[in-house]
Amino acid sequence: MNDWMIYLLVGLMLIQAVALIYLRGQLENIERSGKQMVDALHKEIAALLCANTGLGDRFRLLERHVRGLDERQEQLEWSETSGQAIKHAVDLVKKGANADDLVTSCGLSRGEAELVMLIQQVERAG
Repeated sequence: MNDWMIYLLVGLMLIQAVALIYLRGQLENIERSGKQMVDALHKEIAALLCANTGLGDRFRLLERHVRGLDERQEQLEWSETSGQAIKHAVDLVKKGANADDLVTSCGLSRGEAELVMLIQQVERAG
């Protein structure tokens, strides 16, 4: 073989070695960059999970509060309806209605009707 062919082969091998070293450096940079991206994504996911947990707790708290408000509204509506029924019952007693009339007309229980009648009798007597 000629010397120039040997020099050419050695030169090509050196060029390949330099290219391999360069490409390996590039690959390490890409790998490092990818690892940094993955780490950043892990941190973001952890932050989102923490925020989600906080939102879930807040949502449950608001849900309990709304449930309490619903119950209070029902009580107020019942109280208002009940108050109107009793006022109507008092008016009927003043017009001479009996307990059965109050049960039928006002939707009161027998005990409520008798109580309204008793209160009206006490007021008349006093």
